[in-house]
Amino acid sequence: MFRRTLLTFLAVGAVALALWRACEARVPPEEKIRRCIEAQLDGLHRGQARPILDGLADSFVDRSSGATRDDVRRALFLLLREATDAKTGEFDHVGTLAEEDGLEIELASDGESARVRLHVLFHRRGSQPPLLTWDARIEGELRPLDGWQWVRTESVNHSRRRWGL
Repeated sequence: MFRRTLLTFLAVGAVALALWRACEARVPPEEKIRRCIEAQLDGLHRGQARPILDGLADSFVDRSSGATRDDVRRALFLLLREATDAKTGEFDHVGTLAEEDGLEIELASDGESARVRLHVLFHRRGSQPPLLTWDARIEGELRPLDGWQWVRTESVNHSRRRWGL
């Protein structure tokens, strides 16, 4: 009886996984890129580095500063430690894609890379009126490695950021 139940459970799980993969394969690359970026923003809002780092390839480099994925990991650790609400665990700043030009995606003709331009407005959480802390403009390239991941950023306006680090 137990063995039969286990086999049925495994079979149902295998079918569900196959259906999920079939559905996921039909999602356009632009939507997958949007999901990646939204997951990174959501992770930042929740004060969690993992979703942000998941969106960066192991070989990631920020050409404007020379920062690698490891450098970003260290900076995130410091930033989230210093700028996260102790009670809620949320990051002190909220980022939203700008309405006009928040996310622009140019997919390469072979579908193996995409040029992405982001315009994210960061405000201090809970400030009235909203206090703009970074009018972030980021441009770079993503590739479908382990999901879509940033392989490099070429332009990031770090100097316009008005919070620590």
